[in-house]
Amino acid sequence: MAAVLVFAGCNERTVDLSGNMGSLSLDLSYDGSDYITRAASVDVDDFSISIVRTSDGWTKSYAKYSDVPQLIELAPGAYTITAQSAEVQPAAFDQPVYGGSVECEIVAGEVVPLQIICTLQNMKVSFVTTEKFSSEIIDYTVTVSNGIAPLVWKKAEIEAGAEGYFSVGTLEIHIDGYRAVDNSEVTFDGIIENVAARDHHIITLDAAVTGAVQSMSIVVDLATNDKTTDIFIPGWEEIPVPGDTTGKDEPVEPEDPELPGDGNSSEVTLSWPENPSLDIVDIHDGMSVSMTVTAPAGIKDFIVTVTSDTQGFLELVSLMTSNPQSAGNIESVELDLINDQAAVSSMRGIGLTTGEDLVGATEVPFELSNLVPMIPSAGQAGPDTYHYFTLTVTDVNGETSSWDLGFHVPAN
Repeated sequence: MAAVLVFAGCNERTVDLSGNMGSLSLDLSYDGSDYITRAASVDVDDFSISIVRTSDGWTKSYAKYSDVPQLIELAPGAYTITAQSAEVQPAAFDQPVYGGSVECEIVAGEVVPLQIICTLQNMKVSFVTTEKFSSEIIDYTVTVSNGIAPLVWKKAEIEAGAEGYFSVGTLEIHIDGYRAVDNSEVTFDGIIENVAARDHHIITLDAAVTGAVQSMSIVVDLATNDKTTDIFIPGWEEIPVPGDTTGKDEPVEPEDPELPGDGNSSEVTLSWPENPSLDIVDIHDGMSVSMTVTAPAGIKDFIVTVTSDTQGFLELVSLMTSNPQSAGNIESVELDLINDQAAVSSMRGIGLTTGEDLVGATEVPFELSNLVPMIPSAGQAGPDTYHYFTLTVTDVNGETSSWDLGFHVPAN
């Protein structure tokens, strides 16, 4: 007996499926609920449609979804149906690219209803600037590339909130700017790796007083696809020159500060009450990693050297220094908590005593309780991996002590 289907739509149609063909009824929409964009509203009618039969690669396509009939007649078999935004460029302003695909099985004499929900296929990049950056850097351009095509933001475009979209690929960032104090040029180069479709990279531009761009740190909110990148432009402190009437103060190297230690004792010690023998410990939520460094003569240098089983974690730590490494085999990363302004700022942000607060100190806390529990989720530090922090402290007498702190990410 012939099967007859009455299809309700703008016009009623009667379709005879009594032969050897089946049919596909396609419904198309897009999911923009988690992705705010300043671009014009997305019109799915302009999306292109591609139908590919798995067995032999036979293809049927439509330039626009609006051209797709209410029923698409197809021979029985497995198919992949793909929908995508009409315009696809590797990099463009205000141009989100949506797409999606679904597999289905066409059966003779039946209608297969199919819905494709298209999601964002490219990445979004936007910028925010701090007050210090806006006051210290008077003019600048930012170039971002995904290795295929670049986009260039000028100062006015960043202030206007221009948003760039890129096909998925490692992002390369280059900044050219000029200092307000002397109109000298500053530059920055960095990369953002481990990117994915639907990422929103929010890049914050920050600067210290009259500084040169030196470092970049990345903080990822794992609960969403928003990724925040802080680009910090550290600088030097200007010291007036007595009697200088030229109006052009030159940077002067500060004298070594007087250190309050007694200058005699050379015993530098580390105390970790929960782990006095400094055994390797398993990482777990809520763990306490609270230590105290004592240097009666006063601290002169404080270095933390990080080694790890995971390159991704070392790359992440490296981005907290003035000389970030992002390619090749990184053996270790050195964090100078007194002399490297990028490391000083980054480590202070997670609760460590750094910079001038360390110089000459005779007793300081070394608090890793905020950092260590984050290791399993940072830099792809997978299970059953080991991560080491070597502390090297030198006092004003030149005496140096060193300790190895080991942490293990359990397999479960």
